[in-house]
Amino acid sequence: MTETKTRCENGELVYSLLTLLVMAGAIFAIAVGVPLVFAVFDEDRLRMTDDFAAMTSAAIALILPLGFVEMNRLLKRARDRATAEVEALRQELAARQAGAEPPPEPCQRGDRSGLAASLVSRRRAVSTWVVTSIVLCTALTLNFLWAAIDGHGPARWLAWAVWCSTSWGLSLVLAGALGHVLKESSAILDLWWEADRTGAAIDASQVDRRDGAH
Repeated sequence: MTETKTRCENGELVYSLLTLLVMAGAIFAIAVGVPLVFAVFDEDRLRMTDDFAAMTSAAIALILPLGFVEMNRLLKRARDRATAEVEALRQELAARQAGAEPPPEPCQRGDRSGLAASLVSRRRAVSTWVVTSIVLCTALTLNFLWAAIDGHGPARWLAWAVWCSTSWGLSLVLAGALGHVLKESSAILDLWWEADRTGAAIDASQVDRRDGAH
């Protein structure tokens, strides 16, 4: 039962990571596609302006702390999971060395392959945020550099780079928030169905008792 639960948790983790990337990719595609449509059909091309630099800098400054918080959360959960696994293995090793019989069911120890899959998935999620943070910091620095240049021009390549970087960061934040909402909603729905099934079982047992009494 424990092994099955561990595998289910790992499957949900991988599913959550894939869902996060898919949702972020979809939002990013829309954000990049809109200015492309304007450029092709209306000839409204992106260019750097003081307002654009200020707004994107503010957005990046908001995204970066959120990314650092998310990375810290992922790393803490991975560390707690690995620590619990190592502690359980140490207790089992000590029991074997002392000649005691190890527990027949590994209730305190999860599946090692499941632990590896869990850590790999979290590492990929953290790596995604690390790369995103580097890209955002680069875009923020280029924004500062453009603003500091005397008589700065349109710098259309920079406008596209900053727009894509900011759009991807916002997409990742929004996808993460939506993923948490969907996960909690699913958990609440599961609890509701469990409560409904438990109530139905209680009612059925009461009916059986009354029938047995008669």
